[in-house]
Amino acid sequence: MGHHPQGEEHQNASEHVKHPYTAMMYLIGGECQQDEFFGRKVEDAPTGLFLVNDAALNQFDENGDIDMALSLIKASEAFVEFIKRNPEYAFDCDAHIFYEEHIFSEKWFQKGGVPDGFRMWVPILKKQ
Repeated sequence: MGHHPQGEEHQNASEHVKHPYTAMMYLIGGECQQDEFFGRKVEDAPTGLFLVNDAALNQFDENGDIDMALSLIKASEAFVEFIKRNPEYAFDCDAHIFYEEHIFSEKWFQKGGVPDGFRMWVPILKKQ
């Protein structure tokens, strides 16, 4: 689960880097009571402590298109600054690097385009 599960990095979307990407979907109600959902195994959601940040899709490539990778890099700066200033917490890199949450409305499923929202979830831990 999560972006870049093997640790690959790229600097912007124009590099067209291909890498494994696992999608995760939160199920509610009776959906999560099943062992399978549309042919996929239902698993428990990640547990632990997370620092969550809305990611603004405000970085663009040379063609004027939204650059998702640069937007993520920009949003991650807030996480790094928080951890640098706060001696009580650290990144929990053994858990995962981060999770992306894409928020899709019904309109998106009908017409496509850019998701309605985007968040990054970074696993952190409280230092002992």
